[in-house]
Order: sequence, then structure tokens, then C-alpha cells
Amino acid sequence: MDRERLTQLAGLDLSDFVQSENNVKYKIVIPFLQAFGHQDLHLEHAAQGSRIDINIHNRIIAETKALEQNLDTHIQQLSDYCGREWPVLAILSNGRNFRIYSPQWKYQQTFADKVIYSFDITNLGNVQLLNRLDKILSFVNYQNNEALDYIDQREKELLKVKKEIDDLRQLKTEELSRLNKEMVALKKQLQELTDQIKLKEQVIAEIEMQKVPEIESLISDFFVPTTAIPVIKPTKTGQSTSISYNHNKGERLIINTPRNGARAFGYLLDNNDFTVLKGSTISKGTAPKFRTSAQKAFQLRERFMGDGTINSDRQFTRDVVFNSISQAASVILGDSKNGKKEWGKE
Repeated sequence: MDRERLTQLAGLDLSDFVQSENNVKYKIVIPFLQAFGHQDLHLEHAAQGSRIDINIHNRIIAETKALEQNLDTHIQQLSDYCGREWPVLAILSNGRNFRIYSPQWKYQQTFADKVIYSFDITNLGNVQLLNRLDKILSFVNYQNNEALDYIDQREKELLKVKKEIDDLRQLKTEELSRLNKEMVALKKQLQELTDQIKLKEQVIAEIEMQKVPEIESLISDFFVPTTAIPVIKPTKTGQSTSISYNHNKGERLIINTPRNGARAFGYLLDNNDFTVLKGSTISKGTAPKFRTSAQKAFQLRERFMGDGTINSDRQFTRDVVFNSISQAASVILGDSKNGKKEWGKE
């Protein structure tokens, strides 16, 4: 094998190469075969009405095409030549790409699948590839018939690799199926966990709601006499008086907090419900924890603003009855509030 000549072919500049079949044949393919010791090349070999570009004693035939020609479109032509001459090897090249076929490979029924080597001209600088090609192309190996053994070894090698590839693909297919099933199960678990988290968050919010002034107000309204919740308010110098937040039924009460824009009027009913009067104005904003600290009041405020009970000017468009004085205060002030402390006499 003439390594130097093959290395020169690997470095051949094809950018200005004349794109003709003869140019490829005489400047690339013939030197390629000669590098492996073949000198007796029969050119334009007649084969039952057609001509084979290069024939080496009906053992190796080569079909050359112009540079950049698509080799796939010429596979059938090469197959037809091999059906007439029955060579050991068949080479198809456009100068840049080389394909070497084993026409007598019985395992592969389709000629296109009988390719045993496919490489680019630049790969001729690869020592490992050259050593492999030398075994199946060397003139000496054809004289002692060892080339046939090497071709048979290459076929078995490809079959083994193909089986390994098929086995790996099968394993990966099975792995993909398993992973997809696991992914579906994990997504289902994730959804279940998400639902549980939402449920627990709801329970936590409900529990937290029991720790707000509204509970204190309910206890005060229904279990503890209102006179039991006094505050101390200074009167004269050195004196203080105990004042109760015991509002009388029907007494007009007011919330007036100019800082947040709330000004509302209402009165207690006999059953401890509380009426907020039409024209009352709610606060400009709400407390950050209003949604969770007074959930019912938050929902009422949102509903009233949505259905027009509270208009765009933040005013009640009708009288509204609440189930407690604290609920009314919480809706108006946008926070969890103790109504007995927030509502005062007008």
C-alpha cells in the first residue's frame, strides 16, 4: 500500500477541480486503486451492451461519477453491472465520496445495504481506515485469496455491530416506555400532592380565621354581656370613666376614618344583625391579609363590588343587612375588625 500517495489524495484541493467523470476517474479513483498495487486496470470494460468504467479481472469493478454527483442515484446502475460480472467488490465514487459494496453478501438482499465501507476522500489520511482498506483491496491479498477472508470478516463484523445497535435501540425503546410510564405516575402523584397542599392551605386559612376579632365579637355578642368589655377614657384631670361599647338597638352609628376614605352609617337590629345604610362609603383599599383573616367579609365585599351593591364611587347603592356588627365593619374597612370598637355614636 502506497500511504504517501493516499495521503496526497486526502489533501487534494477539490475547490477548483474540474467536475467531470473522466477527471474523477483518472485523477482520483485510478490513483486510489494503484496505491493498493493494482496496475492492470481494464478501462471502459464492455459488459453486455454497457461499459464499466474500471474492471480489475472481474474481481473489483469501479464506477466513477462527476464530482458532487449524488451517488444514491447510481446505485442501481452499479447493481446491474454486478449482476453481469459478479465481482467480489464494487466501488462507487464521485471523487469526494467512496462506497465499497460486497455484491456477493448473501445476508443482505438489497444491493444498497451491501455497502461495507463508506468514507470521504479526506479520510484517506486515517491510518486505521487505510489498514482496513488494505486488507480487502491489496493486490497481494487477491493473489493469495486472503482478500476474500477479510471481506467475509468485515461482513460478520458489520452484522455483529448491527445486532448490537438493534439490541441497544430495543433497550432504549423499552427504557423510554418505562420512563414515560413513570413520568405519568409522577405527574399523577404531583397533582395529588398539589390538591392536598391546596386543601391544607384552605384548612390553615380557616383555622387562622378563628383567631381574629370577629370571633371575639361573636363571643361578645352571644355569650358575654356587652357591659363586660369596658375601656377607660380620661375625662377630667386626674379622673377616668369606664365606657361600654354597648350600642342600643336602632341607634344610628357611624364609622368615619378620613385617612382611608371610609364613612358609613348603620344601626343594630333586634336579632343582633346590623344594617349598613345606602350611601355609606367603604375604604379605598384593604389590608394585605384581609382575604384570609376575614374570609367571609372579603367575599362579601368582592361580591357587592361586582354586583353593583357597592358602586364605582365605593358607595352602597342600597341598605344591606349583615349578620353581625363586626362583619359590617370588616367589609367597610377592608380588614378584620371588631365592630363594637369601630362603630361609634354619630
